[in-house]
Amino acid sequence: MFCDNCGLAVKPEYISGFKLLIVSVNNEEHYFCNEKCKKKWEQKHSFSWKGGKCKNGAGYVYIYNPKHPFCTKQGYVREHRLIMEKHIGRYLHKWEIVHHINEIRDDNRVENLKLMGKSEHDRFEAFKKQFWKKKAKSC
Repeated sequence: MFCDNCGLAVKPEYISGFKLLIVSVNNEEHYFCNEKCKKKWEQKHSFSWKGGKCKNGAGYVYIYNPKHPFCTKQGYVREHRLIMEKHIGRYLHKWEIVHHINEIRDDNRVENLKLMGKSEHDRFEAFKKQFWKKKAKSC
């Protein structure tokens, strides 16, 4: 018998003194090695599970990828960072920023993404802010 979430072997009645965790869905029993694995499996198989894709309040798309070295505590990574990593063939450094050229945060096409260092991105944003300030004054 194996844990339905992580695949570890599960002893039939007890694991380290705790009773075996079983969930029944559609007349099928699912076994888990601990409460954490049970909760993760239930989240993935919940009616509200969207395949590991969600959007935050700022408009960025997140993908569930718990094995990524820079995932959040909940196991999510920003989609535009994953796309850029795949495009360049390596993990991004924490100081690297993926800029959305058209400024639409959920438009994660490779042609709309530009990899920048933090200082380069800061200069770009300052220039953009100054440009719009001057444009507003001239109107």
